[in-house]
Amino acid sequence: MLRGANLQMIFSPLELLSRISQDMLLLPGDVIACGSSLGIGSIRDGSTVQITIDGIGSLSNILQACPSSTPT
Repeated sequence: MLRGANLQMIFSPLELLSRISQDMLLLPGDVIACGSSLGIGSIRDGSTVQITIDGIGSLSNILQACPSSTPT
């Protein structure tokens, strides 16, 4: 499990919301995934990403690499 503090983030949560909401409509229940702390390593095809919100529940997704968009 990864835990970090808001003070370790490059952008504050308020700045993230401000920047994102300039480009898209945010609705109640939207989740903003904004990276991880140093030292966690990279994610790869097949990695599982799970988020948990106390009192609400968990969401798990298995990542799948995007096919190359380069024409052959």
